[in-house]
Amino acid sequence: MSPATVYLVLAAAAGLVCVSAIAWWIASRTRIASEIVGRADDHARQLRAQAERDAETVKKEAQLEARERSHLLLADAEKKARRQSTAICGRATPPSPSSRNARKRPPSGPSRSWPTASGSCSASPDSPPTKPANCS
Repeated sequence: MSPATVYLVLAAAAGLVCVSAIAWWIASRTRIASEIVGRADDHARQLRAQAERDAETVKKEAQLEARERSHLLLADAEKKARRQSTAICGRATPPSPSSRNARKRPPSGPSRSWPTASGSCSASPDSPPTKPANCS
């Protein structure tokens, strides 16, 4: 074999090795890039799920706070209504809800209406004021 043939075979082998090395490097970089993209997708899904859980928690807390506030407002309104009813009717304690609901019609006698659910009291001007039977 002539030295030129040997050099040609060695050059072809070296070229093949270089092409193989470059192909392996590209394939490994592609694999690494796809792994990085996959991890990024997983991380994005985790962040999205955590954000959805956090949003749901904030929503539930806001609903709970709104319920508590409405409960406090209702309790304050009921206290105010009781105080006004007490001031108007001159009673120490308002009637219980069961006694208020049990009596469907006003007491018999002179034209007089006693506290109702709205807390108003009125009497005819010609009759003396008297308290109903359920007021003590």
